[in-house]
Amino acid sequence: MDLFAITSAVAIIFTVLVFFTGLPIIYDIWKNKSTENISPAPFMAMFVSCCVWCKYGILTMDWTIISVNAIGLCFQMTYLSIFVFYTAQKNQLFRQTFGCVCFLAIVLYYTDFLVTQKSTAVLHIGRLGATLSVVSYGSPLATVKEVFKTKSTASMPFSLTVANSFVATIWFYYGYLRKDLNVEIPNFIGLLLGLVQLTLFIKYPRTRLKQGREITIQASARKSQSAIREV
Repeated sequence: MDLFAITSAVAIIFTVLVFFTGLPIIYDIWKNKSTENISPAPFMAMFVSCCVWCKYGILTMDWTIISVNAIGLCFQMTYLSIFVFYTAQKNQLFRQTFGCVCFLAIVLYYTDFLVTQKSTAVLHIGRLGATLSVVSYGSPLATVKEVFKTKSTASMPFSLTVANSFVATIWFYYGYLRKDLNVEIPNFIGLLLGLVQLTLFIKYPRTRLKQGREITIQASARKSQSAIREV
């Protein structure tokens, strides 16, 4: 097995593991028989991202990208189905889902019927996917104001940050080997964002010492998913 095949396999395995980070949230929904204040936005965002990257994989005939995002779609559709079953705001969720479907329909119509050259379609959908990936990688930084205010990273998901940083590194190297800037650049940015987040964990640990006593700062962490970055 050559280096590219190994990198491809590692990228798929660890990205799929990141998809599993949604399970604790879904388990809580199932256990409580309610979505309570949990937002479906992370699942919808990942669903849209997986669809975009699947289309990119099809256009570029990249079976690694197709495979991992097809698996991601299965995860997100399962998560959203459970969310729909237990949410009390079904009409609002259906409207949000309809909006995502319309957005994807426009993207697919554009790449399949309006663009005359395949290279242009690859470029544009690649940039869209790259943008979605960067936003996903940087999503934990949404609580950075809370971090500086409390001098604690209790509001940031440490495990997700580590996982995203590792996955971004793998996909960056994959893009480098494949000479694909649409994969390489967003994951390099994702790696940098991950390093920034890890630096915050070092500078503002969740547990700190004050007046000789250990104080644990607890904050409500925002529910967010990755992932996965994926790509």
